[in-house]
Amino acid sequence: MTRNLNSIFSFLFFLLISSYVFPLFAASGRPTEQPLEKQTTCPIMRKPIDPIFFTDWEGDEEYRPKRIYLCCPPCEQRFHDSPRRHLRTLRRMGQKAEVLSLDTNHNSDHHHSEE
Repeated sequence: MTRNLNSIFSFLFFLLISSYVFPLFAASGRPTEQPLEKQTTCPIMRKPIDPIFFTDWEGDEEYRPKRIYLCCPPCEQRFHDSPRRHLRTLRRMGQKAEVLSLDTNHNSDHHHSEE
């Protein structure tokens, strides 16, 4: 009798867990993601961005060129010290950096401001 109850509870537990876990995965087997919002938060300090502070990053094999908005000038160097890490931080916050088109002239080595 106890063995039957354990089997029943195990099966019910499996059903309960699977009803939460399986819907998280798309057909590709990867977790589904919510659409990312436009960037509003500095990935370094996690403060609201100031649109006059940004840096353009040329990208790499995983990421296309991006414009990353920051909260202050010191965050620029911190971003360039570990850009992929900070882009992942943005994604975890549900935000995305602005993608630069390939025909856009940008200079990824300098701080930019609109004055």
